[in-house]
Amino acid sequence: MKGSLFIVTAASGTGKTSLVKQLIATTNDLAVSVSHTTRDPRPGEVDGQHYHFTDTTKFVEGIQAGEFLEHAQVFDNYYGTSRQSVDQQLNSGVDVILEIDWQGALQIKELYDDVTMIFYFAAKQSHFTSAPLLTRPRLSRGHRKTSGRRGNRDAAVRSF
Repeated sequence: MKGSLFIVTAASGTGKTSLVKQLIATTNDLAVSVSHTTRDPRPGEVDGQHYHFTDTTKFVEGIQAGEFLEHAQVFDNYYGTSRQSVDQQLNSGVDVILEIDWQGALQIKELYDDVTMIFYFAAKQSHFTSAPLLTRPRLSRGHRKTSGRRGNRDAAVRSF
């Protein structure tokens, strides 16, 4: 069985990383795709865990070779999602979640017909500190119904 592809996108600082961490912690067979970047690691970041850190020359060569599902240049740095890594996980039956900006989400939507896109909008900042992540009021009415091993994931996605 092939895995499903999910994209979580939101404005910076809205809590999408917290949402994705909670989904990973409470859901089986769900993996986060680790993006590639040319920026320097921040204190505490681990190569291969937070990002795959690479140099600009190698990244640009990867763009030209079609190695990225999506990529963007933000200020002086590149960011991108590995085509090989995502396809390998999906083909092995693992559901994959991408935490990317909306431009990247639209690039990937052009490549995958069956991607589930989650646009996360926060009502207000206090919403993130006053209620547990997966018991907040529902901000999106759309959801995918599935059965079996994905049921918990779908319930978590519906609840935010």
